Amino acid sequence: ACAMLIVMHYFAGFPFKRLESLHQGWGVPMPDANQWEIVDVCADHLGPLYKALEQHGIQNALSFRIDDTGSMVISIRQQIHAEIAALERLGESTQDVRTGINATGVYFETAEGVVLLFYTGRHHAGEIIDQLIQHRQRSKPKLAKVTDGASKNFDHGQEDKLIEATCNAHAFLKFRAIKDSYPAEYKVAGEVYKKVFDHDDEAKARGLTPTERMHYHREHSKPLMEKLKTMCADKIKSKLVEPSSLLWEPLTLIINQWSRLTKFYEEPGIPLDTNLVEQQLVIPVRYLAGSFNYKTHNGAEVGDLHMSLVATARANGVEPVAYLTDCLRNHEDLAQRPQDYLPWVYRERIRERDKIPASQGGASASQASP
Repeated sequence: ACAMLIVMHYFAGFPFKRLESLHQGWGVPMPDANQWEIVDVCADHLGPLYKALEQHGIQNALSFRIDDTGSMVISIRQQIHAEIAALERLGESTQDVRTGINATGVYFETAEGVVLLFYTGRHHAGEIIDQLIQHRQRSKPKLAKVTDGASKNFDHGQEDKLIEATCNAHAFLKFRAIKDSYPAEYKVAGEVYKKVFDHDDEAKARGLTPTERMHYHREHSKPLMEKLKTMCADKIKSKLVEPSSLLWEPLTLIINQWSRLTKFYEEPGIPLDTNLVEQQLVIPVRYLAGSFNYKTHNGAEVGDLHMSLVATARANGVEPVAYLTDCLRNHEDLAQRPQDYLPWVYRERIRERDKIPASQGGASASQASP
């Protein structure tokens, strides 16, 4: 019941009040306040697992994607308003007050599996990177990071541990946004990126190693990318495009971010885009669409923990209700050995259990405990 509540609220986006109404109809009263108490206690039980996932991602990632989306936490919003009001009373400028509240998604890829983590608060992706990567052992190889081209995402103190790359999907979307006004430039960018992404699909279909994929892109995608860069550079040098033009932003993004946009054929294993983490950010977006906000920062942390566990389970082919049920049922053991409850470890344990014939195991697989 606790696992189902977590999945229904934090993944499916059903507000506690709506679930309360459903329970009333079923004759099983469950007030929204009681639901919160349940998920809060569950977060305490599952906290060691979340920390183990976070550490696994930080120490073992081959690459990661990261991005932000807007969020709302009432207590943080009240703090922001109080800071602004205090400065206004003093007659001081308020332009440096940080007003943004973000939900940041991090998509780690490791040899064992995917780790998906969410962080909600008064920060941006670049600061979350610093928070995480400062714990990565210096003996580990540099970690490949892909994000959009926003300068704030590259303004951090751990760059010596990173290979910086920029999302090519974001670059293409800049051209698509102005396709009606500049169809010729959009056509060039569209043709280039279609072939580049097709090449990446082909590399995956062939099962190429990261180094083989890099060389494949270097042979087939590099000439295409250089064609796009030449078009952008020529238009800027011709001075026919002014900074106020809609075309200026996509052109200068290609030029200014060139070394980061082309990392996928300069270094092994660099993802082309941030699409995988963008797709997962729908989880906090869907939550806010139903519940509108978190009340406190603690509430946001509880939400981040549960969303991270559910999303990571799904990304590794694990059914989240059964998985969380197993983790909660064995929370005392989990607290001592959280590494034994990582999704890929749980998945293999279930596979081994299901291989045992009923005559040997004493019960059928369907009757066995998750």
